[in-house]
Amino acid sequence: MSEEIKSAFEAAADHFGANSLSFWDYIGRRTIDLAQLSRGGNVLDVGCGSGASALPAAEIVGPSGHVVAIDFSTGLISLGQEKAIARGLRNIDFLCQDMTALDYPENSFDAVVSALSIFFVDDMEMQIRKFWSVLKPEGVLAVTCWGPDVLEPAMSAWSEIVRDVRPDLLSEPSPGDRISNRDELAALFRDGGAGDPVVVEEPGFHDIAHPADWWEIVMGTGLRGVMEELSEDEINDVKSRTLAWATHSKLSKVELNVLYGRSKKSLER
Repeated sequence: MSEEIKSAFEAAADHFGANSLSFWDYIGRRTIDLAQLSRGGNVLDVGCGSGASALPAAEIVGPSGHVVAIDFSTGLISLGQEKAIARGLRNIDFLCQDMTALDYPENSFDAVVSALSIFFVDDMEMQIRKFWSVLKPEGVLAVTCWGPDVLEPAMSAWSEIVRDVRPDLLSEPSPGDRISNRDELAALFRDGGAGDPVVVEEPGFHDIAHPADWWEIVMGTGLRGVMEELSEDEINDVKSRTLAWATHSKLSKVELNVLYGRSKKSLER
């Protein structure tokens, strides 16, 4: 995992719990619902953030089950630990680990979950193979990715403002664009050896109650990495212009299209 991505989410941790970013929890819960976990199961949550999917997973598997939740951000891991304590969950361990250095024995987990993180890895196919190898026979692999046009129209407006301030930034497609439709996610499963995937595409919207909500989303997601490249004056310029655009356009919602992939490992694999 690149140091730029790590530093982006380390910085974003201070906004992760904002009400305007409630979609983290919704998508995490939905990922777990579709994964159909069993009580008593052992779950590995990769790229767990502050626990959006790991915490509901721990609630579902119950005291007889266990969740190992890993993320490369120490700040997000700390937030997850605080949430687990607040909920009285003792069957979950939050660990600071890089998913590319996954080191668990084969056939260790009843489920492997990765929500909104795999597209940050250079070799996604190899990462799927690693997930699949640590999964027990009849275990479930659940991978969630962004769908098309995520966070539009605000994403395009913000990107244009950033490019105007710093033309050298945002010259490459965003990591999430590497998988943005059902066929691409299904192909990734198959290419990584996780056959017969089922991909559910759920279009939707996320409400923006106030222009400042959109700025919190910028600062509490992977977009924070771009902001970390700017000087203080440039950040203030981008912020003021972004808020002005959101106010003028009467921004009230952004697209939140999500892809949920799932594959069950057969006894023969």
